[in-house]
Amino acid sequence: MATKKGLPIYTIEVMRQKADALHFEMGRVEENVGRFAFASTPHRHDCFFIMFVTKGSGIHKIDTVEYTVRPFAAYLMLPGQVHSWTFSSDIEGFYIYFTLEFYKSYVRERHIEKFPYLRTYTLDTYVQFDPTKDTALPAMLEAMYGEFTQRQLGWDDILRNCLDVLLIQITRKSSSGTTIKGTLTTVSHIRKLQILIERHFAELKLPNEYARLMNMTPKHLNALCKNSLNKTVTDLIHERLLLEAKR
Repeated sequence: MATKKGLPIYTIEVMRQKADALHFEMGRVEENVGRFAFASTPHRHDCFFIMFVTKGSGIHKIDTVEYTVRPFAAYLMLPGQVHSWTFSSDIEGFYIYFTLEFYKSYVRERHIEKFPYLRTYTLDTYVQFDPTKDTALPAMLEAMYGEFTQRQLGWDDILRNCLDVLLIQITRKSSSGTTIKGTLTTVSHIRKLQILIERHFAELKLPNEYARLMNMTPKHLNALCKNSLNKTVTDLIHERLLLEAKR
């Protein structure tokens, strides 16, 4: 566990239960409530996090927003987001921790940028599914958990494919209207900029500093942001600083 400005950061190494699951961890919420006692106080993770609730209630606070915990709700978090939760005693569901390396380490090239909510500054950390229409989701998560625990031939490839399906299903329910427009190259540049801002916002606060890190001119980088997000590089930096102040 590390700390950042006083808040603990729980790495995926700390969260994993199996030594060979370096970049992916999955479990049942109800079986690990005791292990997650620390989650009642604000903290961060260094990886992506998904929780899908099948039963129970409570409050899940992500950054500055409190979400009601209810069945068939999915909660998503990017590395570095701050969260805490309080669950009822009958809570049930699944949790998944995964790294970008796990998602991309497959026989074909995968682009996590295609999912608009898996970006910095997204507000779509909560998605509500319909218990009467989305009944296949718990079954898929149960199958994923079986693959994760049994470790038969090709289990990791099956998990990557199921994770892709899960992310697509969440995308369909996502209410985000903010997407990165442009070619895949442009999307990759913007995503790289957002990652750099996430890493360096505390010490780098000028657009030309990020342009230098990306080997671009400030004018070109700013044009990419304006055309893709209708925001300037300065806007993105200020948004991140404001978010940290709220946290």
